[in-house]
Amino acid sequence: MRLYFDTSALVPLYVPEAASSQAVQRLKDATSVYLSWLAEVEFRSALALKARTKALEPEPAKRVLRTFQRHLEQRAYELLPVDRWVFALASEWVERFETPLRSLNALHLAHSHRAECVLVTIDEALARSAEHFGVPCDFLGTP
Repeated sequence: MRLYFDTSALVPLYVPEAASSQAVQRLKDATSVYLSWLAEVEFRSALALKARTKALEPEPAKRVLRTFQRHLEQRAYELLPVDRWVFALASEWVERFETPLRSLNALHLAHSHRAECVLVTIDEALARSAEHFGVPCDFLGTP
């Protein structure tokens, strides 16, 4: 199964969270896992927030970042560039005013759709938007 992990589902692969076991299982079930280059920045931002709020100490956060960077370098994930097509589709979906879709989530959703993957997310608004636009989605959160 081709899966696209948004950042909300990616972080629990590296940091213990409520959805970690589900995210790890999805990773094991996948034939290939796709990420957007957006996830690289968002992942770092999520870890920085955890360090600032003391949810994760700085040294363990740095180790997690090194591990994630190593996985990127080893091509553990298929990385998708953010191109004009993705921006155009994300913009189209946002400007319909039909969902709570926000900019970066719209880009993740467009990437998932373009790569013909199942979107894996913990973000309820993103999962609802995926359903609305007919993008296959595996919601790991609690509705």
